[in-house]
Amino acid sequence: MGLFELSAWIIACGLALAMIAAAEWGQATGRRQKARGDSVKHTRMDDAIIGLLGLLLGFTFASASAKYDQRLTFMVNEATAIANLATVGGLLDDPQRDELLREVRDYLDDRIEAPQHPRAAPERVELLRRTREHQKAMAETIRRVVHEPRLVSTHTSLIMALNAVMASYEVAQDGLRDHVPATVVLMLLVSATSTAFSLGRIYGLTGERVPFVTAVFIVLVALVVFVIFDLEQPRSGIVRIPVDSLLRVRSTLPL
Repeated sequence: MGLFELSAWIIACGLALAMIAAAEWGQATGRRQKARGDSVKHTRMDDAIIGLLGLLLGFTFASASAKYDQRLTFMVNEATAIANLATVGGLLDDPQRDELLREVRDYLDDRIEAPQHPRAAPERVELLRRTREHQKAMAETIRRVVHEPRLVSTHTSLIMALNAVMASYEVAQDGLRDHVPATVVLMLLVSATSTAFSLGRIYGLTGERVPFVTAVFIVLVALVVFVIFDLEQPRSGIVRIPVDSLLRVRSTLPL
């Protein structure tokens, strides 16, 4: 199982627990240093660790947000390609017209339903198999149309529209698999834990115990990490790619 296939809640809660443990460890380390007479309470290394965490949080969140916007654009482009194919198909004569529009409608229904299922869900696997079948069926219908000499004026438009549908589907699938580099995410998790340890060590040296402030800091960092992972899980997260553009195209097709 990949890093981005884990639940965002599990990642966020696990990070929060790791940061709590690191903060407690840091406080114990600080108390031992204080008992040895160490007077250094705050170093530039502590500042560097905190600064690194802020940098990684900002960079990773911006990257995850950009990839979400990119996936949304891919969805809109796919809807546009399907609408264009339906428009060109509507210019055909029966029975090719009804046959092609029926395949487009069934294909669109599956594309609307697909985002509702996680990547490994059996329902999604079945939907992806049916999607390929619909693509082949549309291609076969258009192949027969191309062999009709009396419909030669629509050949180029149909072929280009079908190619656009196929290409937009593949691009959208690639977008779902495109994530923030796992190395960057791991650096973020390590940096968050190290920051909690550093802050705990400082509190241990000063003899302070500020559990509320520490808890607020840990919760805020964990929430940001949760949102990052949620944005990177468009199939199963809370923030999913809306299918409004596909629904609008579906509303223009016959039942």
